[in-house]
Amino acid sequence: MIRDYWRAFPLFSRDSWLILVASGLGGFSYQGIYFLVANLFLLRLDYGPVFIGLFVSAGALSFAVFSLVAGLVGRRWGGRPAVIAGTAVAALGIAMLALAPQVPAEWQRSWLLFFCVLREFGNAFYMVNITPMLMATTTPSERGHVFSMRGAVQPLAAFAGSVAGGILPGVSASIMGVSADDPAGYTVALLVAALALLPGVALLAATSRKGPTPRPTRSIDSSDPVGERRQGESGVTSSRGGTADRMPYGPIAAMAVVAVFYVAAIAAVMSFVNMYMDQQLQATPGRIGMVMGAGQLAAVPAALTMVSLASRWGYARTFILAAAGLCVSALPVALLPSLFGVAAGVIGMTAFAAMAFSALNVYQQELVSLQWRPIMSGVTLMALALGWTATASVGGYVIEAHGYPLLFLVATGATVAGVVVFWVYSRVPRGELARGADAFREVEAEN
Repeated sequence: MIRDYWRAFPLFSRDSWLILVASGLGGFSYQGIYFLVANLFLLRLDYGPVFIGLFVSAGALSFAVFSLVAGLVGRRWGGRPAVIAGTAVAALGIAMLALAPQVPAEWQRSWLLFFCVLREFGNAFYMVNITPMLMATTTPSERGHVFSMRGAVQPLAAFAGSVAGGILPGVSASIMGVSADDPAGYTVALLVAALALLPGVALLAATSRKGPTPRPTRSIDSSDPVGERRQGESGVTSSRGGTADRMPYGPIAAMAVVAVFYVAAIAAVMSFVNMYMDQQLQATPGRIGMVMGAGQLAAVPAALTMVSLASRWGYARTFILAAAGLCVSALPVALLPSLFGVAAGVIGMTAFAAMAFSALNVYQQELVSLQWRPIMSGVTLMALALGWTATASVGGYVIEAHGYPLLFLVATGATVAGVVVFWVYSRVPRGELARGADAFREVEAEN
């Protein structure tokens, strides 16, 4: 596996490297510090599970609403400006959320919700357009390695962010001479998260202003006849013979249905597990940060392994197996009320989620031709966000009425349903997979 990456690295374009570094900064800031600190920050402001569920769902709904808009904007004007602006807006949203303790009490809830929505507005423009942008900077020969690297860089940086997020509140409180439970320490951590995104804006702005110059596709495995046949970006016609100008409603709708259900377990655990450890298990922010960071660290080898598994089994089967592992990993979180059980579950879930998301990203993009990839990305992420919205908005009420374990179990069941839908749909080769099969048959016929 390591040898394959060394052979693939020279094929990575300059834009691919810039995007990977910017993704690392996003992982440190957003997936690391922000994900760990945000809910704990709200708890220190005396908000309970119901409002926190509303806060999380408001952000997810904002992401859902603006994802399709972001896809349309990316298709019309290109993904690069949307990605740059989205990152800057997300940084602004996080910074303004950090200032909530300074806002009068009667305006504080509205302030929190507004800037949560603004943060996810920016995040939607980044997330929707970064995948097609990265697709455009790669060819099929190195694409799996680039996406695997992105899937590894983000959690590795998020590990550092989680550790920093666990340490910063206590250190800041000590320097300022306030209690460890004072929101001021969490304000500092959130401001650091916002500032960490700004170099990413500069890196993304340094990418090529024009579309990528087509590069010859060289298969990493030179013995692969099908890889040689698939040079460049195919997709002038659909896998079923339709024209590329026609909206691929079927694949887009199928991926949307899968995404809505698949995300439930991740949404339930990642939205509330830090609260669960804080309130039910009496864990300190430092320990919570170590648990979340360990999960992010475990995601690194999992994401790097994705390309090897995909080359052997294909992206569809890799996604199915990784999603199944995610569901199994959710069970200790729900059934073992101890820090060890939660840690084991979170580590497994984060690792398998990194592998599954990378595989799903490539699979759904290769279902459609180049011009429809921003729309496919927008709709898929919109569906993921709607599933997250539903889970988070209901989750606060479920927690208050029945506790955390029931929420985690029900959400895991929904994820299983999404994986079953994907398995049924992916049994028939589609998109580039179908074209690859056709090319393979042509090679066999010629031989």
